[in-house]
Amino acid sequence: MSSNTLVVHRTARGLATALVETGLGSSRIVTASDGSGESLAEPVASLEYDRVLVTVPLHVAAFRILELPFSDRRRLAQAVPPTLEEHVPFSVEEATVAFDTCSTHDGRSRVLAAMCRREVLEEQRDAFSDLLVQPRHELWAAPLLLDAYRRTAADAGLVRFVAVDVGDDGAVVSRHDGERLVDLRVVAPGNDDELAARVAWALESYDGEDLPVVLGGAKASLADDALDGKTTVVRLSTASPLPGGEDLDWSRLATLAGLVRRATGETSRPILDFGDTAAGFAWFEQWRDELRPLALWAAAAALLALVGAGVDYARLSSRHAALDRRAEEVFQAAMPGAKGGPAKRLKLEMRLRELTGAIAVGDDAGASPLLVLAAMSDAVPKSLDVTLEEYSQDGARVRVSGKAASFETVTRLEEKLRESGVFSTTEVRDVHAATSGDGVEFQVLLGVGGGGGA
Repeated sequence: MSSNTLVVHRTARGLATALVETGLGSSRIVTASDGSGESLAEPVASLEYDRVLVTVPLHVAAFRILELPFSDRRRLAQAVPPTLEEHVPFSVEEATVAFDTCSTHDGRSRVLAAMCRREVLEEQRDAFSDLLVQPRHELWAAPLLLDAYRRTAADAGLVRFVAVDVGDDGAVVSRHDGERLVDLRVVAPGNDDELAARVAWALESYDGEDLPVVLGGAKASLADDALDGKTTVVRLSTASPLPGGEDLDWSRLATLAGLVRRATGETSRPILDFGDTAAGFAWFEQWRDELRPLALWAAAAALLALVGAGVDYARLSSRHAALDRRAEEVFQAAMPGAKGGPAKRLKLEMRLRELTGAIAVGDDAGASPLLVLAAMSDAVPKSLDVTLEEYSQDGARVRVSGKAASFETVTRLEEKLRESGVFSTTEVRDVHAATSGDGVEFQVLLGVGGGGGA
């Protein structure tokens, strides 16, 4: 028995859609449209389907790639929202959070996490509801489209590469190491000149690595000048992700291709889903009729429980408030200026890992933090406009976060640290424009001890 899934991707030009039929051992595209010149209703009015997958636009989500000191999914679900909140311009109270792991190693996780305002998601759901379309899954477009680029890179024999997708809704620039997502940047939409300039700027930080580029999207030609003669360029495959879609140019529809493969369960991670909120209530809906006759008995039992608990409520409430105030005092004393909230324990655990990693070093583990900082000070010229804001050390591995005036400044910082000959390894990661709009933020990973002289 087969099932039909309607996948819908909103673009500035219209609505790109596909109907995917999935059966035992096989899947195919029944019909597909790139959305050119069509209204929202036209592609879906005559189709029969069992479920709906839609995209959340590129530019409406705020995101970060986070590194957390554990891999358990339950703990990640607790830690990601408050950690992400410290890096984006709005809070978890007004937004929906979605995340997925990019990779795990030695009990640590590299997580792609994003927030989208609830009012934006509600507006999208209302628009589809007016057309009797009720999406179960709302997938963020940025990581979804990367699946097509990974497949093209694999066919070309590329392991480490940069993916560049330029379209009507902006651009996505990402760096990959095999299946591992190293870096992700979303470029805001604009006119062609603005979009070309923003893509060129996003690519500047990758110049020193000379990585091959997989290029695609409806406006891929806007990146030609930025890439001309600098590196190997591989064009995104035009082949259909499933049989049945051969009449479309899929090099311009990477996001729709990702949706199609997601409908069959084949899309590679990470996948960020802001929807599927109804899934948690499926059990209740299934047994609602059976549970209704017990409602009166349940109400009576609840009333008796409330009466019995009322005797101790005032005392317990007062004690709870006192403990909560004391916990907040301890948290602020240990982490001045940090946000409190329900994740105090996780934040303190992460801070403790950083501090114990920074002091528990010896001849075999790496250099002391003071020696490392002194070596960095000697290596970086005073004329370089760089501000270092956070330092953490785990044995011979040092992580430094900071701000710089431009991507070029970060590149020069990396060069100076490597030229110093002090550090065994030097790697710049997560270079992105500051949320304040002033300069760029970055991280530097340094290896000390052993091969280094720090």
